[in-house]
Amino acid sequence: ELEALLAVVDRCSDRDRAVLVIDDLHYADELTLAFLNELRDSDLPRTVILSAGTGEAPRTARTVSLPPLTSDQVRALIASMCGATDAPPSLVAAVESRAAGSPFVVAKLLREAVRVGALDRDRAGSWVLKDPLLSSVSLPSTVTGLADHRLAEVGGAATEALEWAVVLGYGAEEELLARRADADAVDQLVAARILAFDERGRLSFASPTLVEVVHERIPAE
Repeated sequence: ELEALLAVVDRCSDRDRAVLVIDDLHYADELTLAFLNELRDSDLPRTVILSAGTGEAPRTARTVSLPPLTSDQVRALIASMCGATDAPPSLVAAVESRAAGSPFVVAKLLREAVRVGALDRDRAGSWVLKDPLLSSVSLPSTVTGLADHRLAEVGGAATEALEWAVVLGYGAEEELLARRADADAVDQLVAARILAFDERGRLSFASPTLVEVVHERIPAE
């Protein structure tokens, strides 16, 4: 199968341009990863590989990190999805606080808000936010699945420390983890992109989405 995939690239590369698009690379199986790593350097001038998601890039890849959306960009995205010229500030604030600048999460939260009736049209056709905090809107499985994928990369000790930090001190993760977790556990959490360094150089959760998912996954006593 691997040889057949490489032969397809060879045939496509004989043309002037060939574009190979790989989406959700973090879900790639062993065959896909082996295929990407077997691509020769001579294939690359005429083959562009576009990957989306997280995870270790193949050896031939050039990594491009995309910054989170700004508040203005979140507002523009929401307005565009709602077919409007602008979005209500309360809706933008509610979505932004949970999406952390991820366009994927923004879109999923907005669709879920409409589905459950937290965001609806009035008789004039204007969008009305009926749940100002979006507390009735759960994260869709497509979003929680990505978070679960990251959480599965860490061991039991790191997960236990993470749950402790979520319950007792969201916003003070560095101090709490220093008391509860060893250096190896913290390194695992950073490597899995569950924790990240903020602009002050302090450890914090990489996304509020992860906080929600970790909190929901804690077994009830």
